[in-house]
Amino acid sequence: MSLVAIVTPVYEDQESFAELCKRLAAAERAASVRFHVIAVDDGSLGAPPKASALSDAQIAGEILRLARNVGHQGAIAIGLARAAALKDLAACVVMDPAKLVAYGEVLVGLGLIVGALVGVAAFFGTLMNFSFMLAGTTSTNPVLFGLAVFLVLAWKVAGYWGLDRYLLPALGTPWQKEGTALAPEAVIPGGLSTGRR
Repeated sequence: MSLVAIVTPVYEDQESFAELCKRLAAAERAASVRFHVIAVDDGSLGAPPKASALSDAQIAGEILRLARNVGHQGAIAIGLARAAALKDLAACVVMDPAKLVAYGEVLVGLGLIVGALVGVAAFFGTLMNFSFMLAGTTSTNPVLFGLAVFLVLAWKVAGYWGLDRYLLPALGTPWQKEGTALAPEAVIPGGLSTGRR
């Protein structure tokens, strides 16, 4: 049977890790492969993954406990280095739940770069950044958080330099019902209009 290493970073999520072990054990029995789970505990204090989750699920593996949080990508790199040391390794799978975060970061970045829906993009960038800070990361996040809050508050001015200059008048805003693509401005005989000015 082929040996497949499963590398997963874990931070304060013992319940999800136990569920992952159960599901991997079921998949291992269904397929003709052997799994070796390498869980990298990224400095958990409150709810670290337990080795009993591996033994309860009857799946081979180990938990690498880090003294401090090195970040998501750092934990994956450590897990991959450990997987490379396994004998008879046929494949390595990284269980990385961060695809949604990556898509969100790309969309926020595009929105801010081209100036499209700057207020919305900055709000979601602020939300992601605040989530990272609550998760215990530091680096430049506090500075970026402050800049994102500034962009949320300055969305109207920021929009003058990008696509928002054309998008917002076309789409309209919740407080402006007339003169939008959904409610065109009404023309009054005599050349006056009731829409945008």
